[in-house]
Amino acid sequence: MKDEEFVDWNFAIAKAKANLPLLVDMVEVIMKEHFIRSKALKSYYVDRGEFREAFSSMASDLNKHPETEGHIAIELGMMLMVTGHLDTYDGIYSYIVGFN
Repeated sequence: MKDEEFVDWNFAIAKAKANLPLLVDMVEVIMKEHFIRSKALKSYYVDRGEFREAFSSMASDLNKHPETEGHIAIELGMMLMVTGHLDTYDGIYSYIVGFN
């Protein structure tokens, strides 16, 4: 018999449920850290005057995650970019840094 056949699933499920708040907190921390690093990268592009690259990078990051895939901020940002509202340092910087 294989070891998998002797797993006490009730115990495993109870243990997982007991640790769920900790796991949720860890996921939130990881997501926040990713968000902060992502914003830092966008700020780097903005500081170099690469406004379209900053927006493209932000849109790409948003589309990578199921929770934010197809987010309205991508479409809104595209409209703002095409109409010239994100072609300045202040415009793109406030859009990216102000995004939550």
